[in-house]
Amino acid sequence: MSETAPTDPRPLRRQALSSFFWSYGGLFGGKISFFLATLILARLLEPEDFGLVAFALAALAYINNLTVHGPGEALLYRSDAHSNRVASTVYWLSIAMSVALTALVWVLSPLVGLVADNELVWILRVLSLQLVITSIASTHGYLLRHSLRFRLLFVPDQLGGLVRGVVSVALALAGFGVWSLVLGQLAGSIATSAALVARSDWRPTFAIARPEVSRTLRVGFSFTLVAILGEAARNLDFIIVGLKLGADELGYYVLAFRLPELAVLGAFEVAWGVLFPFYARVRDSEEGAGAASLSATYLRTVRLGSLIAFPLGFAMAALARPLVLVLYGERWTASVAPLALIAIWAALTAVAGLPGTVFKAVGRPGLLTRCILVYLIVLAPTLLLAATYSITTVAAAHVAVQALNLAFLSAVLGRISELAWWSTLRVALPGIVVGVAVAASLVPLSLLLRPSLALAAGVPLALGVFGLALRLVAPGDVAAVKAFARSRSEGRAITTVQ
Repeated sequence: MSETAPTDPRPLRRQALSSFFWSYGGLFGGKISFFLATLILARLLEPEDFGLVAFALAALAYINNLTVHGPGEALLYRSDAHSNRVASTVYWLSIAMSVALTALVWVLSPLVGLVADNELVWILRVLSLQLVITSIASTHGYLLRHSLRFRLLFVPDQLGGLVRGVVSVALALAGFGVWSLVLGQLAGSIATSAALVARSDWRPTFAIARPEVSRTLRVGFSFTLVAILGEAARNLDFIIVGLKLGADELGYYVLAFRLPELAVLGAFEVAWGVLFPFYARVRDSEEGAGAASLSATYLRTVRLGSLIAFPLGFAMAALARPLVLVLYGERWTASVAPLALIAIWAALTAVAGLPGTVFKAVGRPGLLTRCILVYLIVLAPTLLLAATYSITTVAAAHVAVQALNLAFLSAVLGRISELAWWSTLRVALPGIVVGVAVAASLVPLSLLLRPSLALAAGVPLALGVFGLALRLVAPGDVAAVKAFARSRSEGRAITTVQ
């Protein structure tokens, strides 16, 4: 059976917003499940265990982009993605590539033992099976994303995180050590893939078309390169910290990432995935009468995103000490300073990902590739230098480079659109101001109160200051949100009466 794109009469913007909430709800639920498991695992496992698995996953993430994200992103871009001839070709191509590369990992992984812990060799081999597991359902997931049917991704995303957390904790309690994380990771991938196949009404056939293989590889190459370079931007610090400072320090660094990744980047990673097909649809409709400008849509997105990312990231930075001590325990104190800096980095990264989504939506992934290359050329030597000192200096280096990168991407976007080079920074400014106000109110609590009291008092204080600052800095946005909520409420009431 072949999936067809939905004929939803709702406006595209409302459909994309609905897709975001469904997708974020599923992903957030899954991440919350595993984060709760991490709170238990932090008291059962050693920092070295987290460091070894993080290093292996960071290395395998590059290969995963070859086998899944490249062909899948090419499918998202194509208007004929729901043709069974096209989708089935992408499906079998992804599986063939994942099997071949998994075999290559098994053959070459002993080389890792020359520079790292020998146990890492088998961790890499076992975790590489995840490549094949993921590829089995990747096309189903991308077809659902292409149709903006993110509601159907809710259960797979929830289930994967839940299974990963439960299995990891159960095995850790049974004394499996680092292998509890490894086997939990595989169990979560199996659950997600099985749920994706069950939720999708598309099924592959053997209708493999040779012209589509070459076309997919050709179109997907740019997206693959973007994905690999993006993975380097996200995981290069894990590789460098692991090699230069060791598995223990990497463990502290990884745990420092967990909260910002969950609370800040989690939402925006979903947003980037929704905005790619959404911006592409806006692009396609711009020739129609009264269609919204892609540039105006982008600026509204950045403004809203900044009003969420910066207050959340800055608040987390201000409460870093009580967060670590209460959630992870005293032995993770080394994660406090890195977490504060990574929270700021996460806010910058959340906004910096939005211009790249526009580049892909207008068919310029090559431009995004060059931008990421520039970013990596600056980032790599900066992180190498910072890693000669500590994980805190590595996190600080990340913040500095990402701030420069956001300004650079804003300038590049201005070159290919009607926007001024400073437009992204201008619309992000209210979010930064609100974020600074929230953080300033929380710092005294973090320094003067016991960790548990600081958290108990800090959360309501942050919400109160956020609401007040938002009304002062961005009253128009508050009014727009209220109007949207009112319209949705009235719409539901009308539907109920009918």
